[in-house]
Amino acid sequence: MDKIVAAMLLIIFAIAATIAATQLMNKQWVNVSRVFQIDASDSYITLDQAGTANIRIILRNTGTVIAYVKSIVIVSQSIEVSFANSQAQIAYWNLGKTFTGNASFSNPDKVKIGSAWLTLPPGESAYLTFVATGVGGVMSVGDTYIATIYSYSEGEVLKFRLVVQSD
Repeated sequence: MDKIVAAMLLIIFAIAATIAATQLMNKQWVNVSRVFQIDASDSYITLDQAGTANIRIILRNTGTVIAYVKSIVIVSQSIEVSFANSQAQIAYWNLGKTFTGNASFSNPDKVKIGSAWLTLPPGESAYLTFVATGVGGVMSVGDTYIATIYSYSEGEVLKFRLVVQSD
């Protein structure tokens, strides 16, 4: 009888260990397959002689998870793009100026600006356009800036390059 109980316990432990190992492998697969990635390589700035900048930021979610973008910051120029109340705004901290942008989306039913972030599902894009007047003193044609994307939910930080072109 003791041998039967011992054999049953070994079988139960083997089944439990197999289930635990399978669950661990599944969890690792899910974590590995979750990719936070945004392509902003088509973004640019044009600057005219009057000092008006046209800033075009194009964000494409090339990852596998919904991206909740909290802000985009160009620290070297004290510039921040933020999202609030269904609008995108760009602030020039050192000039004390804020400009509201125009936002359009690849799929307005899925991509949205919420109360404090931009919701960007996988495969979708957001097109942000800002016209900033009187900023020629802080930008020059030919300058290159590194912009950083801050995620609201993932805590990820991604960087992309913005080049100032002549209008």
